Amino acid sequence: MAKTFQTIRVDRSRDHATIHGERGPDDPHRTAFFLQDGLYFDAGGALIPELVPPELKAKVEKKLCKLNGGKMPDETPQAAPAGENDPASSVDDAGKGNEADGDDDDKSSDDINLEAWLTGSANYQWFAISKAIRERFKKNVSKAEDAVVFLVGDQKIVGLDQVADKFKPYLS
Repeated sequence: MAKTFQTIRVDRSRDHATIHGERGPDDPHRTAFFLQDGLYFDAGGALIPELVPPELKAKVEKKLCKLNGGKMPDETPQAAPAGENDPASSVDDAGKGNEADGDDDDKSSDDINLEAWLTGSANYQWFAISKAIRERFKKNVSKAEDAVVFLVGDQKIVGLDQVADKFKPYLS
């Protein structure tokens, strides 16, 4: 079985644009549905590598390398299906999560992908999750249960069917 590499995904809990309208078959942006931080994402929320601007290529490669445990595919990275997760992108027992940027010194709440956390494809330390929710939504949460109920029930960041199994008991 071939190794599936993780890709950068749009964070629907942060500001992003949706792209509408018809585009011709020769338009390179015909598969783009989301735009965030200057990057284009397909309808499933996966990065479209062919549309990465030259000035962002180094940063994107660094993020992809970190997501894939320091490994990069030989060819242009392809979008992984939304349901497939690479264990290298999960949290280890020491509590270190995958940050969106390789610089550990300047972590911000923008590096926390709440959608990926809710679906179980990324793990972060609890203080980073609560800080991201506080900064983006002006809401204080003290427990993961409260965060899941708020993000799924009130903010509708992901659908009930997309929530990770470990969080589903909080929603019943």
